[in-house]
Amino acid sequence: MEAEKIKNPSKPIDENKYEKMLRVDPKVEVEMEELKKELEYLQSKALKCYSFALHKAEKGLLSANPTRLSCSLNFAVFQMECLKDKDAAMKTCQKAVEVGLKKLESIDDPDDFADAKRLIDMLKENLTIWEDVYPDKESEDEEEAPKKEKNDDEDDANND
Repeated sequence: MEAEKIKNPSKPIDENKYEKMLRVDPKVEVEMEELKKELEYLQSKALKCYSFALHKAEKGLLSANPTRLSCSLNFAVFQMECLKDKDAAMKTCQKAVEVGLKKLESIDDPDDFADAKRLIDMLKENLTIWEDVYPDKESEDEEEAPKKEKNDDEDDANND
């Protein structure tokens, strides 16, 4: 009997109740807008800081210097994960790998050499992951187009 009550409730579902639950409180909307603006502001400040740090590292350190490579790695991760800018992140990584590999053999200190090699490997790994896991915006658009066509075909079949 209990199972029947669950399957066939005697009371109709109050759809207004669910609509009310789904509505966003205007106070929450205002708060969300403020948080969005704060996030954009903080992202902008962080972008300036990373750009400045990388600029200084490129001007003052050898291309295979572990600190410079680390700065590039961190900046690229910020670009990818926080800014969602795959192109910029890939460009930062590729540049660091290219210039770092050219000067890697010139590092005399074994610890610095090992650190630089490890950081270059991490940069390469990120390039591979980002290329495989994160699709380009263009390929996302191409994937959506066939889905829309398919849905149009399904609609036509349903209308027949």
